[in-house]
Amino acid sequence: MITPVEFGVRIPEIFKVGFVGYFKNLIPLSLAGAVTLGVYGIFRYEAQQLLNNGHDFRALLVDLLGLIVSSTMAYPWFHYALTASRGETVDVRDPFFYMQRFGYQAVAGFFFWAGVLFGLRYGAGIFFLPAIAVAVLYAFYGYVVADTPLNKEGLRGGSYALGTSVRLGEKRRFGLFCIGMLFMLFNFFGAMFGLAIQDQPILQYAVTVIGLIITASITLVGGAYIYDTLKEKLGD
Repeated sequence: MITPVEFGVRIPEIFKVGFVGYFKNLIPLSLAGAVTLGVYGIFRYEAQQLLNNGHDFRALLVDLLGLIVSSTMAYPWFHYALTASRGETVDVRDPFFYMQRFGYQAVAGFFFWAGVLFGLRYGAGIFFLPAIAVAVLYAFYGYVVADTPLNKEGLRGGSYALGTSVRLGEKRRFGLFCIGMLFMLFNFFGAMFGLAIQDQPILQYAVTVIGLIITASITLVGGAYIYDTLKEKLGD
């Protein structure tokens, strides 16, 4: 059985790096998380309105667009998470020196979220395995976009990020799936405090978002630590 120990790091170590990295760089990581979740929240609201009015396909398209736009805006979040996981101090300006990365993030995000949504919509009969497969295969694309050095031709693009993510997870798919499930539970724990609030929708939404910003930032920094470990084993 493949276990996370094969990655060269243990679960407590991943979360330790996540917590330390986040609280040492709380403001930039929190701001980047707020932008990402806020952008998606706007699209999610519009999609829900369409769904309530029976426009299922249009709601799906708006959801997909929201996921692509918000994941594009998440490029600084990935950049800050990588910096924090390496024990360095985040400079808020750094991601904006390489604006073309936003385009590569958008391309990779389109294929990632299109695959996930397709798997969720049509994969119910097989336990959503297509969506899970896409998520595991391409889990590191955001880190690859944020980390790939520039050369004379610029970056190698969104397709390179997706392909590299696949290579990083070779022979470790089950371990990545288990860690992904653990991260999901941790983020659900972050959202739980807000969801427990009744009859106060504004307060409920605010507490839920704040909780998710904190837990998602911690798991993003922890994921960056896993990415660096796998990259080292890959020999890049």
